[in-house]
Amino acid sequence: MAFEVTKNGAKILLDRAFRLDDDATYTPISRGWVGIEQTTPLVTDTDLDRPIPIKEADTELVDDCETADWTQGTDSIAETLNSTSYIRGSNSLNLGKSGTTGTVFSYTKTTTSRDFTSKTLFLFVYVATLADLVASGTAITIRFGSDSSNYYYKDIDIDDLSAGWNTLWVDQATASTTGSPVVAACDYSGIFFNTDLAADTVTLGDVRMDHWHLASSGDFAEEFTTGYPSGPGDNLQIEARFAVLDTEGIGFDIDGVAYKNTDSGTPTTAAIAKHLVVGKDSTEQLIEVLKMRVRFT
Repeated sequence: MAFEVTKNGAKILLDRAFRLDDDATYTPISRGWVGIEQTTPLVTDTDLDRPIPIKEADTELVDDCETADWTQGTDSIAETLNSTSYIRGSNSLNLGKSGTTGTVFSYTKTTTSRDFTSKTLFLFVYVATLADLVASGTAITIRFGSDSSNYYYKDIDIDDLSAGWNTLWVDQATASTTGSPVVAACDYSGIFFNTDLAADTVTLGDVRMDHWHLASSGDFAEEFTTGYPSGPGDNLQIEARFAVLDTEGIGFDIDGVAYKNTDSGTPTTAAIAKHLVVGKDSTEQLIEVLKMRVRFT
């Protein structure tokens, strides 16, 4: 796995090499992020395309989908528990559409009140076959807010979904809004699915959802493993590494890693890499390793 040292990473190396700690512009590289990196990393990159929260214990639960107590919209089938296919806990919720009066089927709930300020809402949605939803355009809309008239929302395009489990997210900073949601007290959650025709139906369980939760900025970073960074020795190489534990990142696909420092405000990304996709589950631990070496030519 080859890393692309970013321009900012080169600045950190030079800054830390030639300035005393009290005078340095940048703090040392000390933490790692993982997530999805859709394209080959570039020297101009400043972050992963989509970081995922590593610190599972620090995220805030919105709804664990362990109880079938959501409110069905028109044409929606009452949800049931699925104890066979799920991401977290012991169940997901089976969803579906039996009515033929409209093209939308939906589920809403008054969930635990959460402060959404500068946070990201994550949830998992399973679609057995994309043909059950619209052929083009918005397939799913996620709502999170104060009530059914005041909420943040994000439209998910059918082209951004795949058959099977999908990770969906809504960033408070970039979400669209309806009405005037109270960001510090969001307790309305909703998911809306679009079909092409009112006559279209979706078999219960061919669509599922699981584990709505909020992540804050501190939930994405992992400190380096004890003993790292190591070096540099005679080979002029320094090595850093961190672990995503078996209890962390469950249900997320991971194919990108970023190394950053602790600059105030926004940490500076020093290096980014892309590797094979790892579907993280509770049976494995992921070790990410960065090696930087000075070469003379």
